[in-house]
Amino acid sequence: MSHAAAVHETKVEPNEGPPITPGKLAMWLFLATEIMFFTGLIGSYVVLRIGSKKWVTPYTVEVRKTNGDKVEGESRDDSKDPLVLTSQIEGEPEIRVPRAEIAKAADGSFEIEHRDPLNIPLTAANTFFLICSSVTMVMALAAIQRGDRAGLHKFLWATILIGALFVSIQVYEYRKLIHEGFVPAASIFASCFYVMTGCHGAHVSGGVIYLTGIQIAAYRGKFSKTENTTVELAGLYWHFVDLVWIILFTVVYLI
Repeated sequence: MSHAAAVHETKVEPNEGPPITPGKLAMWLFLATEIMFFTGLIGSYVVLRIGSKKWVTPYTVEVRKTNGDKVEGESRDDSKDPLVLTSQIEGEPEIRVPRAEIAKAADGSFEIEHRDPLNIPLTAANTFFLICSSVTMVMALAAIQRGDRAGLHKFLWATILIGALFVSIQVYEYRKLIHEGFVPAASIFASCFYVMTGCHGAHVSGGVIYLTGIQIAAYRGKFSKTENTTVELAGLYWHFVDLVWIILFTVVYLI
């Protein structure tokens, strides 16, 4: 009887606190809007590419002859380098092609064998750097969860520097592409390229600033073994940015 009474009087303590903190909820909602944003960009790119009758990418083998065979563009002055091609398609801008990319024919006609302004090896290396920054971000969070503030500082700096390196390489690529005439007005592909990679670059730049602010707070002793939610939320954002770039790199550069 006494045993039954004891069992009856046993109380189950309620699970106090929400299942997810307000900070995590806010971050997940923010990332949900970002997913919709980048899905819209990539989806628009796919629709434009499928629906375009003439989709000129840097990897298109373009034949431009002056002998009457499928004339798509012709040169005003064949002695110049780079060669200036005037497109026969209304609304298409001029194209400047280095003479090294032109194969001369015996009859004086010319054709462009291949135009490849995008530097895939460099961008692949840049992608690898960004993936490495996700690893260092994980190690930064793991360090502070162990109470290792020195480790937090070290791996946060690594993540910040790699992020800054990624943006710097992207700026270098933009300058080189613009110098070669690959500007947003060059084609639909060029416009999509700058919009998608530019938006992502802005997010990486924002992430670098965000992590720098966290690093400053870390030096002020704001984080500890038990207080590290802010670092975790920054990690969620950074991993999202990395994942988006892997998708963009595959869709824009490789496909």
